[in-house]
Amino acid sequence: MTSARQRAFLLLQQGRVDLAETELRRALAEDPNDAETHALLALALCDLDREAEALEEANRAIGLAPELTPAHLARSQALLQLDRAADAEASAREAIRIDPGDADAFAALSAALTARRQRQEALDAAEQALRLDPEHPSATNLRAIALVRLGRRDEASGAIEGALSRDPENAVSHANRGWTLLHQNDVKGAMLSFREALRLEPGNEWARSGILEAMKARNPVYRGLLAYFLWMDRLSSGQRWGVIIGGYLAARLVPFLWIVYLPVVLLTWTGDSFFSLLLLLDPFGRLVLNREEKAVAALVGTCLIGGLGLGIAGLAGAPEALFPVGLGLMALAIPIAGTARAPEDKRRLSVLYTAALAMVGAFAAFHMLANPLGDMHVTLGGIYVFGIVAYTWAGNLLVR
Repeated sequence: MTSARQRAFLLLQQGRVDLAETELRRALAEDPNDAETHALLALALCDLDREAEALEEANRAIGLAPELTPAHLARSQALLQLDRAADAEASAREAIRIDPGDADAFAALSAALTARRQRQEALDAAEQALRLDPEHPSATNLRAIALVRLGRRDEASGAIEGALSRDPENAVSHANRGWTLLHQNDVKGAMLSFREALRLEPGNEWARSGILEAMKARNPVYRGLLAYFLWMDRLSSGQRWGVIIGGYLAARLVPFLWIVYLPVVLLTWTGDSFFSLLLLLDPFGRLVLNREEKAVAALVGTCLIGGLGLGIAGLAGAPEALFPVGLGLMALAIPIAGTARAPEDKRRLSVLYTAALAMVGAFAAFHMLANPLGDMHVTLGGIYVFGIVAYTWAGNLLVR
């Protein structure tokens, strides 16, 4: 190991990732074909949230040394951060093939399976990692996450408390405790755990997203919505589809249920962004929300509030056409909110679909207001409604 790489390794252990990157690039300047240094640089770039660069470095490492386990692990981590969980799983399995005794490889597999919502398989992989290394911090936390999502909360709590007793300064363990408490509807306790996680690691995304959910959950309406989200999250893919299809069929059989079903669908898709909009009124909320979340919240809020205003105006005596136009604008919030939740590799498709829907809706509204007796707005409106309904079904595959 070169002296530059040794220094980089020590810097990574100390959390000084930017300095470690400098040392690793210095090492590569001396030996551009050192696969291990490329793999280590890939991991450093993952820590710096430069996933695309990390993937390039991991691929270079694999090209130089196809049987190098750390290179495949670095590739798995980069792919996972790029929301390419299936590819991340494949890289983790390749690492296991090369070295079946590597606990890190099984932890990487567990992380990928967690992202793919394969909870039991994720738990099995985490437990295999712990059999190889009982003190493995990442595997301990991944096991706790899987237990929470499988509904085995007591076991999860025990696992998290055990992890914290061994390492009280582990931010991920504190964040996991927060999510466990959220599942138990203990919003106050969850908030304390998320704050502690962020104190220890200010950039921890798992804790930041958790504290956002806890802040929104102070609103009783969102608390009910969050309980629904967390309950659905514990179900398998088939069970979730059973709930969705069952609700739709129930509304078809009992027409009165549409009064409940449609608002629930709208709230399910847009509630997260709408309550983020309310957090903009909170000084701490404004600090926790990132730029994208603020922009999406503003767009969704504009659609919902603007659409409601137009609908009320239409009912109050303004041009009656404003009522369906308002409903259409409110419905547009669904694909906008869905686009924000879509994985990176599917987001472009969702953006294009949403933009096309918005154009069709705008033309339908124009024709409805300009020529309410014509047929064009009926045709365009039908296409628009079909597009929105299709998104509520296809979007369940898109954003999972």
